[in-house]
Amino acid sequence: MSYKIPFNKPYLTGLELDYIREAVNLGKISGNGEFTRRCQEFFENRYGFTKCLLTTSCTDALEMAAILLDIKPGDEVIMPSFTFVSTANAFVLRGAKIVFVDSRSDHPGMDETKVEELITPNTKAIVAVHYAGVACEMDVLMDIAEKHGIFVVEDAAQAIDSYYKGKPLGGIGHLASFSFHETKNIQCGEGGMLVINDPQFIKRAEIIWEKGTDRAAFFRGEVNKYGWVDIGSSFLPSEVTAAFLFAQLENLDKIQERRKAIWEDYFGVFKDDLYVPKVLSPEYALIIKNLKFKIENDVYTTADADSSIIKNLKFKIENESTVSSETQTSIIKNSKFKIENEGSGNSETHSSFIILNSSLPSNAHMFYLLFPSLEERTSYIQHLKEHGIMAVFHYQSLHKSEFVERGQGLEIERIGIREEGLGNGREEIERREIGEQGLGNGREEIERLETKRLEIRDQETVTSTEERSQYLEENNRNEIKDRKRELPNSDRYTDCLLRLPMFYELPDFTTSLRV
Repeated sequence: MSYKIPFNKPYLTGLELDYIREAVNLGKISGNGEFTRRCQEFFENRYGFTKCLLTTSCTDALEMAAILLDIKPGDEVIMPSFTFVSTANAFVLRGAKIVFVDSRSDHPGMDETKVEELITPNTKAIVAVHYAGVACEMDVLMDIAEKHGIFVVEDAAQAIDSYYKGKPLGGIGHLASFSFHETKNIQCGEGGMLVINDPQFIKRAEIIWEKGTDRAAFFRGEVNKYGWVDIGSSFLPSEVTAAFLFAQLENLDKIQERRKAIWEDYFGVFKDDLYVPKVLSPEYALIIKNLKFKIENDVYTTADADSSIIKNLKFKIENESTVSSETQTSIIKNSKFKIENEGSGNSETHSSFIILNSSLPSNAHMFYLLFPSLEERTSYIQHLKEHGIMAVFHYQSLHKSEFVERGQGLEIERIGIREEGLGNGREEIERREIGEQGLGNGREEIERLETKRLEIRDQETVTSTEERSQYLEENNRNEIKDRKRELPNSDRYTDCLLRLPMFYELPDFTTSLRV
């Protein structure tokens, strides 16, 4: 169906085509040109990021991070289950075992208190996903990382212009990634950025970014010619994309101001029945509040367009329960509203919504509701659809994905120990790891391979087919059991969370609902 109010509509500042034309006139529209430089310097100057590299997507930025951290088969990476698949894919592609952590009970972000118990000698990194632009407890995660000698990657896809204790998100972990997908606050259709905060990664990051060559150094005059020096890929966006993005970045404050006003209206409407929206229309406020009663002309007419319908209603609130402000969880939890239309006598009782994170996220990336059940969420989606409003649920928990359920990427398989015989493991290790990393890694790579060979040799003492089969079955069973740990909060957000439309021109769209 055609929606009067879509879930998302990319905002255009009016300068995008002008800057694209300028980029074309400069005569260089491949990557790493003038507008790429402007975009990268914008972030470095505004937020103090050490080094920024534009990429074609946040996915690419995460893949670069996995390469920079030298992720190999057998390494473990801890991340939330309630996140987009790219967060995990980037590390799975390097052979990592993903260890999922549950969400918090008061927010879809990762539960930082459950991270340290998941660390093993194989843990290489923690990926902190700042869901909805709300910061993870970075002090906690950085302390854990320092204690165990591991790295932290911030997945700040949704967190542009968000902060943690005064520090910009994306500038705290060793590495970070941003997204400029069309659903984000700042967008260029498809785009992303890698932030390098640990100086040890800067030189290699540029090489990986430039397809494994030292081309960037060549253009700066640091080398006489450039060549293939490492692994890499085509991670650079074109200057057309960078020019579009720069037009958006110049209007960041304006865009953020509008999004925050929309967020505050959403919050006000759901929290306070007498709240008068400032930018959203009262008609829209009435529909999203799901007040299912007939609107009489003597209660509301088009002449009252600037006043709120809600002012003319009486609400009886029964069994209201709230939680302390310290936890910043639900504002209204499991309440029942009895709604009476003044003058008509109509009344209906409806379940309340649960609003998480009572304070305004610093970048107002999204506004979401949590429902008591999947059925109630589905019913509400249908209610909005009938009024031409599109709302969407978000991620399906990765730990219950088809990919994981099939046992794909299990560690036992990644090191090449298969039913054909444990002896094949040695050849597989040599082929994969020497082939991917290159002999240039020297003594450390040789020593690591020798350790693997000794492990394989010990495993080869299990000589009979039956014993070998039992060995494989037991290890696979243990791996699957680990992957299927119960993550109840992630499952809850999968079934019950719903995102409402959130885009710059939303206030203008809501006026079309006037009767």
